[in-house]
Amino acid sequence: MSSINPRISAPLPKRLQAGPRASLSLGLHARVFLHQADLDAALAAGADPGESPELALRARRLAGSRHRAALAEGLERAVRHAERGEAPRIGCTPLARRSMRACRPALLNLAQDLRAAEDARPAGLARAHVLLTDGLSPLYLGGDSGELSDAVRAAEMAL
Repeated sequence: MSSINPRISAPLPKRLQAGPRASLSLGLHARVFLHQADLDAALAAGADPGESPELALRARRLAGSRHRAALAEGLERAVRHAERGEAPRIGCTPLARRSMRACRPALLNLAQDLRAAEDARPAGLARAHVLLTDGLSPLYLGGDSGELSDAVRAAEMAL
């Protein structure tokens, strides 16, 4: 995630942002659900949401206000847990607390930007989603603060 792909500079096209949910097939929703991680990785790498109906639907879901608010809340909750030194619940990947405390301002800024960014680009949203939900991301497992800082900065720049 060290370089930003030039294809991610434009927000999601209006034709992909809106549309009746009922017109999308159950099969498409199932494919997006089953391949969410792969779609997120592709979007985070700068894939054009117009390349496939699956990418378009995943990008639209990521851009929804509820999803952006949930991502922001998840980042804020993770920061609170790291500050308190709380152990995660059983079955959760441990947070990289030391790195998170060092990156606290950047993480909280990303959370704020996620809430405010109504026209955020899919790549930034996908990067933020992967950072929060992938147990192998620098947010977890004692990753170093430089790696976490780079990941947060990349998500911020791609929004």
